[in-house]
Amino acid sequence: MKLKPYIIVIAIVLSACSTTYVKDGASNTDFQRDHNDCLVKAGQAGFMGGDFNANISRNKFINQCLMGQGWTKQ
Repeated sequence: MKLKPYIIVIAIVLSACSTTYVKDGASNTDFQRDHNDCLVKAGQAGFMGGDFNANISRNKFINQCLMGQGWTKQ
């Protein structure tokens, strides 16, 4: 059975969703607050929409926002 290219793309996207962010001395509540803040900022910056490219752009924006607040990917 041959895998369709879209199945491979979905697997890659889903694996990217499992990113963990860490920040010294921060709790999960701190992360949720900062993440929600970044979601609001993404919306204000116009990163809304449902297509694949819009989602990638929004995720990049949120990642940069979290890193700007002191979070790092683990």
